[in-house]
Amino acid sequence: MTWKFFWTPILNVFFTILLSSRGETRCVSATNITCPEGFSCEFCAFSYESWGNLKLVYNLKSVSDLKELVSRVPSETVLLYLQSAGISGIKNGTFSKLGRLLKLYLHGNNLVWNLVELDAFQGLSSLQLLDLSVQRGINQVRREWFLPLSKLVKIQLESNIIKSLPGGTFANNVQLETILLHQNKLTELPDDIMRDLPKLKRAMFQTNEIKTLPGNLLGGSTQVTELNFAHNRLSTISSEIGFQKDTNLTSLHLYNNPIECNCDLIWFRNWVSTVNVLVSVNDTMCLSGYRIVDFNPDTLECGFPYIKIIVLSVSGLLLISVLIAMGKNRWRIRYSLHLVKARLLGYQPLVDGDDDEYEYDVFLSHSSKDEEWVSKVLHPTLENPPYNYKLCLDYRDFIVGETIADNIIDAVQKSRKTAFILTKSFVESEWCYFELEMVRQQMFDEHRDLAILIMKENVPTGDMPGLLKYLMRKGNHIEWSDNKHGELLFWSKLDSALKCRQHNIV
Repeated sequence: MTWKFFWTPILNVFFTILLSSRGETRCVSATNITCPEGFSCEFCAFSYESWGNLKLVYNLKSVSDLKELVSRVPSETVLLYLQSAGISGIKNGTFSKLGRLLKLYLHGNNLVWNLVELDAFQGLSSLQLLDLSVQRGINQVRREWFLPLSKLVKIQLESNIIKSLPGGTFANNVQLETILLHQNKLTELPDDIMRDLPKLKRAMFQTNEIKTLPGNLLGGSTQVTELNFAHNRLSTISSEIGFQKDTNLTSLHLYNNPIECNCDLIWFRNWVSTVNVLVSVNDTMCLSGYRIVDFNPDTLECGFPYIKIIVLSVSGLLLISVLIAMGKNRWRIRYSLHLVKARLLGYQPLVDGDDDEYEYDVFLSHSSKDEEWVSKVLHPTLENPPYNYKLCLDYRDFIVGETIADNIIDAVQKSRKTAFILTKSFVESEWCYFELEMVRQQMFDEHRDLAILIMKENVPTGDMPGLLKYLMRKGNHIEWSDNKHGELLFWSKLDSALKCRQHNIV
């Protein structure tokens, strides 16, 4: 006679009444069966059920071949404890013959996620509880592990190092009532982690690093009574999550999160004031330091900011209009600023006798390619009223028969100022470099400012010789423009520079 037929009637009579009154699971030692080596065996009765549930507990601290070990477990086993046995991996089909197993405890092993093969739990068609908590190497979870477990009621994955979960993790576990994923390293949750689980009641995600919760978190899961997201990094609670849609929710843990009490949280503040669901109210704080239940939405301006938008729009349009107007009238503005600057700072005008010291007011140093502009623009304008300056011009005043070098030296020495006409051709001319060197030497000898820089064309600073860079840094340059107001500014600034004895005001 087998153990089942011999013991079951006797034990049923003795214990059923006691267990039914307590609602507990009780076990007694199974002394009448051959228990596999390394295991202890017991008969257990669940609440209001008859005896006859075989429980095996593995008592050793190491397993050399898990699949071989499990092959020695009786197929009628209902509870199997393989805790703290140093197990690091599970091969496909390890539990395939344990079709009656209801609870599998693998707590406290050394499981590594990639050593747990995809079909590791294949065959456990009756399993209701799977404990994979407190492992050293589970930092990922594979959805394939749970696909065969269609009757799973409770999953324990707490106290691991899980960083992410795949989509559809529990898609085939529609009998799930409890999910334990607390004390991991999760930073986010898949959108469907708790969706379409009609029997789900509890989900624990406390002590992770979750920053946001997905919208419609509980879609299709209407029986949830407790959710725990305490000790995470949640900064806001969006109404799209859907807490308020679950009428069965009685316990919501959100304490110790850096929640920002702003306009986005008004719905939540109003909701928790009408339903008593928030656990540890005094510890559920705003990032600013006060309790969420003390957060007063009336102190915020959360309506659509029509006035601000109008003010900003008008200000932006005015600024754009001003910038456009300044762009179109930049030369007129610069000319006006120059006149104001001249009136405020003034310049050192030439004193009587200065003209007697020099034969020319200014020597115009330019490239031969710019001679036409000099002869048709600068020459006639500066030597005629209202300016009446005496110019030294190479094409008119250089002495025929003398070397170019001697003519340049004489022109610089006989002129009170030297004006360089800056163009690309000028910086490519060797004689222009010679003229620059002569002026530089004379400025050093006489300790006074002799040079004026007329920028007819834009030339990159990197292409300029040292003296021109010096003049640019000092601001001693005058920009030519074909614009009417720009041209007016040019002549005014050039006139001021020529009249200034030592320091140009340009």
